[in-house]
Amino acid sequence: TTKQLQATAAVAHACSSILDPEALVAEVVNQIQREFAGMGVYYVGVFLLDAEMEGGGKRTALLKAATGSIGRRLLDQGYEVALDGLSAVGRCITQQQSIVASSKSASGASDGSLLEGARAGATLPLRSRGRVLGALSVQSTQEGVFGEEVVGVLEAMADQVAVALDNARLFAQTGAALKEVQDAQRRYLEQAWKEFLSTSPVTTVEY
Repeated sequence: TTKQLQATAAVAHACSSILDPEALVAEVVNQIQREFAGMGVYYVGVFLLDAEMEGGGKRTALLKAATGSIGRRLLDQGYEVALDGLSAVGRCITQQQSIVASSKSASGASDGSLLEGARAGATLPLRSRGRVLGALSVQSTQEGVFGEEVVGVLEAMADQVAVALDNARLFAQTGAALKEVQDAQRRYLEQAWKEFLSTSPVTTVEY
């Protein structure tokens, strides 16, 4: 629909214009919540693995950005989810596939897939370059809103976010590496001048 295309364009713009990972996820969750508010979406959260977790370290995903009062409360708690089968986020990341939950389903009310007040939820993997970076969680107060078409749109958004996050990380790493090289070069030049001046004091200046 036109509304979904507008939502995709808004998220794409954020992904293409923001290079700071924290600012990016904060903008994305707010954009998605705003664009899908008409479908009862009141909470959007982004869970991320850090580099150590991606490499097989601590098996949890940390909530990095979220909307609404529930989101603020969870962020203040430093909320994280174990990568197991006990939650939609855990299953989504480990199985690398989208999870749709409903309050009418047997599992939706008992496995932590739905937050307080939610009647439907969709959790989508953040995939980039063959890796899963985390998950996007979207919760709605309306039953049955996450049909195949809507989930497809959200998956496309999740992929955009993942690629943008990957690019932002690479940009930050490149910037840090460049700064290290510049610092090393400056230290080398300073040391070289000190050694030169200590061994060959300048007594005259010639043009």
